Amino acid sequence: MNNKNMLHKPVLVLGLGRSGFFAAKLAVSKGYPSVSVYDDKDPSLLEQERVLACDQLGIQLIHSLPIMKEHTLVVASPGVNLHEERFKKLMGECQVISEIEFAWKWMKGHSIAVTGTNGKSTVTALLAHLFNHDHVSAVACGNFGTPLSEVVLDQQHEQAVKVVELSSFQLQYTDGIHPLISLCLEITQDHLDRHPSYLDYQDAKLRLFRMNSHQSHWILHDSIPRLHPDLSFHSHLTRVSKDECVGEVHLRIQEDGVRGDFNIDLNWNRTALSQPHNRHNCLFALSAILLSKKKFPSIEEAMYSFRGLPYRQEKVEVNLPFKVINDSKSTTPDSTVKALEAFQEKLVLIMGGKDKGTSFDEVKRILAKRKIKTVLFGESAEKLERLLTGSVPCKKSLFLKEAVQLALEWLQDEKLILFSPGCVSFDHFKSYADRGENFNRMILELSNKGGRVCKSRLKGDLNSGVRIQ
Repeated sequence: MNNKNMLHKPVLVLGLGRSGFFAAKLAVSKGYPSVSVYDDKDPSLLEQERVLACDQLGIQLIHSLPIMKEHTLVVASPGVNLHEERFKKLMGECQVISEIEFAWKWMKGHSIAVTGTNGKSTVTALLAHLFNHDHVSAVACGNFGTPLSEVVLDQQHEQAVKVVELSSFQLQYTDGIHPLISLCLEITQDHLDRHPSYLDYQDAKLRLFRMNSHQSHWILHDSIPRLHPDLSFHSHLTRVSKDECVGEVHLRIQEDGVRGDFNIDLNWNRTALSQPHNRHNCLFALSAILLSKKKFPSIEEAMYSFRGLPYRQEKVEVNLPFKVINDSKSTTPDSTVKALEAFQEKLVLIMGGKDKGTSFDEVKRILAKRKIKTVLFGESAEKLERLLTGSVPCKKSLFLKEAVQLALEWLQDEKLILFSPGCVSFDHFKSYADRGENFNRMILELSNKGGRVCKSRLKGDLNSGVRIQ
């Protein structure tokens, strides 16, 4: 459907979160005959600035689903679960598209799409950083934090490269986007609280490639074409394994940098990407850069200046005789596995949050093998305790602050507290960033009290502050 035909339709946006608000605002700016937003939350719980802005823009805010006209265009925010019973009638009667697809129809300029389970945010951020460092305007958006509708509305981003991170929720109801370059990192179990099965979750991710044009460049984790042979015949395909990519782009990770179509001399330890999983992520980003730009004179400098993501295996600088790592961005068991593999010293793990129905068996295997003390917290604590008891030394608490205190008390000869939750944050926090910020504050407060940390460990000045490296 072209944009001109779409403009005759009334628009109903589902959800007044950030994505839904900017989708509604974009619809108004494009001249749709009527725009409304459905959100069933109590009006007092909605973001009041958005409520006021809707009123000023002539956007009708409704709290119960209306009787739908067949020609209504329904735009779904990613946080809205369309599997719910209340949306069945709407799904059968109206055209329903994602906020991503709606915004994409109005987007200009070069686009790169990034999906997968773990690592996609790092790849998205690294790509935008590499472009901007070389004076090519780029913006990281989509699931990364800034909704695509917000970016499309902002004229200063009109000609920027859009590096769009895509979640399964965003792809599930997307049928018509055609990025120039599409990346898919490894797909592992996730979001089984929203998807009826792992297969459904995989299918949502791979929709990106089912709708791509023959001219699109694909960069896929090597496991994907092996499990889905139909994707292996694409004419512009690069396959990425642990330390090498082959196909349209050839690159190899080595101890002194990267070799192949790019030759980059790097001291990995001077980068934020020194861990094996992040070197692997570099192959995806560098392949996309090569397919976009044949020359990049300052690539080494750009790699060194990339700071990494907040709350992704981030060292908390506090004056204590042990390290503290904040990996609040870990929202899947697989990301906790990556963190445990990255830190081989003796440690105490803090893990928990809201369960997504995924398996923690591999986490359990590593914890049991290394006899890692584990403190569990949040909604998933009881389930995880049942899984680990008898194999892994563990304690549990309902709240994160109590879990931090337990971890500090439990330290003996361990050199590290690793906060890698492996679960989403929505049991007690607004986001992984909110959870990460609170964790830093708790570490600061408890270390300043000096209190109940094992006395044999207290050798430094416990009144120093926390900063993020």
